[in-house]
Amino acid sequence: MKTTPTKIAIIFIGVGAAIVASFLVLNLSPKPDLDVEVMHGKTPETSGGIEFMRIKLTNYSGKDLTNVIVDMGPEDIHTIGRIKAGESILITPKSVEISKIVITTNEGISVTKYL
Repeated sequence: MKTTPTKIAIIFIGVGAAIVASFLVLNLSPKPDLDVEVMHGKTPETSGGIEFMRIKLTNYSGKDLTNVIVDMGPEDIHTIGRIKAGESILITPKSVEISKIVITTNEGISVTKYL
């Protein structure tokens, strides 16, 4: 089979269309207003090998979120005055034994994450 300039052009156009489609799907997919990421870790054994957890909150809403309440149980409630648009913050719970995180804001955003 002979490779012609037309076949090469069709291949390049197909590859280009696939790249553009991938970019659009990955970058234009709707993101939640408030993303909750749970990270688990352990200190080095030389420090006792203590397990810990961190909660990362990222504000994708496009506006500042105020009076953010992060409820990880009756003994572990955090109040954050403001999370700016595009900002991420880290919270360390008192225990790694939590099963649910409930987050609410003055702007009406409510997120529940089960662990």
